[in-house]
Amino acid sequence: MMPVIVNTAAACITMMMMLVLLKAGVVKRNMAALIISCVCIVIPIETFDIHRMLIWCVLMLHVYTDVAEHTVISDVTWGALAAEIVYAAATRSFTAQSPYTLLFPAAFIMAVSFMSFASGDREIFMLIMLYAYNTGHEPGRYMVVYMIFSVAVFVVYTVLVNAVRAVLHKKVSWYGAFVPGMAAAYFIIEFFGIDLIKVL
Repeated sequence: MMPVIVNTAAACITMMMMLVLLKAGVVKRNMAALIISCVCIVIPIETFDIHRMLIWCVLMLHVYTDVAEHTVISDVTWGALAAEIVYAAATRSFTAQSPYTLLFPAAFIMAVSFMSFASGDREIFMLIMLYAYNTGHEPGRYMVVYMIFSVAVFVVYTVLVNAVRAVLHKKVSWYGAFVPGMAAAYFIIEFFGIDLIKVL
């Protein structure tokens, strides 16, 4: 019962943050993005544990800001990164898995991000990497699968958005929001419990 209560509180706080950002003018008015983000944020309330839900809330906040304004709130990501580091120290994650297992995924993220992704996306990838490490996943394997899924979903999302724009006789653009793909990939892996060993 406690996880559901905490998850509900986290979802409500995140939705309030979205409204504050909208009211403050940090992000432009985009009701479709706001409504979809708020609906999606409550879907895993009863199935995710607290840790998974907190990461999901961070992702959904960024989905809203990325779709509405093509930006992410880096302070939120860095706060979550700091929390993951504190969590690792408190739970002694390094005793279950060597910190050296973070070297490959970190280098992989940096290399790919400098070629393809914005700095905000890179920060979110780093957050997911630490989350994977702290929850007992092999971070290298997790991040390769996660990044492949993210790109695949982004391509599908961008094609669909451009299809709608074409129908509405608007200019097609391949410069789209990437965070929805990252959030969808996280949800697919965590909600459906994909066995990463079988994927790779």
